[in-house]
Order: sequence, then structure tokens, then C-alpha cells
Amino acid sequence: MSNKVVKIYPQRLTKNIIKIKLYCKHDCNNNICDLLLAPDSNNPNILLISKNPYYKDGKCDMINKIQQSFIRLSSFNINNPLCEEGRLYNSDEKVISDNSFTLIVSYPLSFNFEVLINNDLSVPGFTLKELIHSIQVLYKFIYDEEERTATQQIYRFSKNCSECTNKNISEFIKNTKIEEKDDNTCSICFCDYEVTDKTSRLHCSHVFHDECILEWIKKSLEYTCPLCRSCVFVCENCDNTGHIYYYFRGATIPVENRNILSHRNETDGVFGIHSVDYENLILEYMIYDNINKKLYININ
Repeated sequence: MSNKVVKIYPQRLTKNIIKIKLYCKHDCNNNICDLLLAPDSNNPNILLISKNPYYKDGKCDMINKIQQSFIRLSSFNINNPLCEEGRLYNSDEKVISDNSFTLIVSYPLSFNFEVLINNDLSVPGFTLKELIHSIQVLYKFIYDEEERTATQQIYRFSKNCSECTNKNISEFIKNTKIEEKDDNTCSICFCDYEVTDKTSRLHCSHVFHDECILEWIKKSLEYTCPLCRSCVFVCENCDNTGHIYYYFRGATIPVENRNILSHRNETDGVFGIHSVDYENLILEYMIYDNINKKLYININ
């Protein structure tokens, strides 16, 4: 029998609690190395972004150094295991020697969820990349089930009418003379009309000084009448509202329609997921309880 000792990463198996951190060998690239985050000298709670003086010729002072990192679960590939800043370090090292353990999932579920993970392979235990892959598969299942079982809502959204945006304003602002039915005062500048004043009439029949209505549209960034709020344009595409209204049916609000892009609305499916989409789940580290055979994961 071989006396070869199997290396357990990152700590010895004799420990009751094993913290499994994620490391990578730094791989320089423009997206990561070109900018530098540093605390403000006046307020250490504020991070300032500046050019990295050590990044030259595609290399920085961290090149090939081992550093702690994190993994975006949705993009993890067991055949090419990468962290955020480079290749996952020691991805083939065994981190758990047990053939089965209980995985504890909490965030972003509304309750703690436990699942038994088994290794059906002939090689005992789990390597680092196999462990992360197991977590990835489980979270994908959880999100798919949540989408399948959650109540489908109908959401109403609006967007600016592209046809109105591309129209020439001058075509819809016509020079006119003040008539008896019109007010004697421009409702934008609150000045009485003089005989020599140049005035324009919108298709809604309201009249303003030429300069006033053009300045109003320019500053307000709205193509609407200051009085009745009807669209300056005549547009069949949006019925002169300047907005196109549309509906979406689904469990979650689409990312492009959220006030905070990363904030996912809570759904009422079997798991009650909230706060974050599957695509934005970040795995930072894991903690293995070697006595109770339970794995706790830190997900953000």
C-alpha cells in the first residue's frame, strides 16, 4: 500500500473547521490593472479611482503573484476554472476528502436550504473546481425552480418615442399672429405680447413667443406644451404622448427596467429569492465543518 499523503487544500484535514479561500495567479489585463483603487487620505471610507502607475506594457506589479479572489458563479467553467483576476489556483487540489456532505444555502433565499451532495466518481472526495461546480449546478437549479413556481406578474413600462425624438421641431411650431381667442400673455415668460413680437402656435392651438417655446423645449428636454402637456409633435406612433407604453409578463422585472440594476425584486416561488439575479452571484469563500460534514458558502 502506498504511504503517499494526499494533500488537502487549503488546510489540513485534521482541523474541525476548514476555511476554503479562492486564490488565483494574477493575469494582467486592461480591465483590471489599468485603474487603481485607493482610500482617500481625508476619508478612508471613500475609495478613489486613479491610473495605476505600475501598469506598463501590459504588465503590473502583481503579475503572476498569488492573490485572493472571487468567482462569478454563472460564468464558471469547470474545464477552464477562472477567478475574477486570473486562473483559479490549485483548482485540481482536493479540498474535501468526504464522498458526501450537506451544502447549506441561505442567501439570497428567504430560508436556509440544505441539500446532500454525493460524489459518484471512483476518486474519493472533491477537488476545488468540482466543489465550485457543484455549487454552481445547485444555484442554477434553485433559480430555475423559482422562475417556474413564482407568480407571473404583468408589468407596464414606457420608453421615449424614437420617432418623436428624431423629428424636426421647427416643422411643428408654426409662426402665427395673436388672435382674439388667445391670451395676451406668454405663459412661459409672463410678458404681454407686443405687436412686433414673433409668436408661434403649437398644434394644440396654444401660442408662445418663438424664443420662449424653443428655449422651453431645449431646457426641459420634453417635447410637450407648457400648458396642456400634449406632445409638440403629431405622431401616430405614440399618439402624441412622446412615450411608447408596453407590457411584460414574468416573475422578475427585466434588468433594464429596474431603478437599481443589481436589485432583483423578491419572488414568491418555492425558494423566495430576493435581491440578486443568478448572473450576479459572487462566491467569495467556503467554510467546511469537518465534524458535521456541512459546507457553508459565502455568496454576495
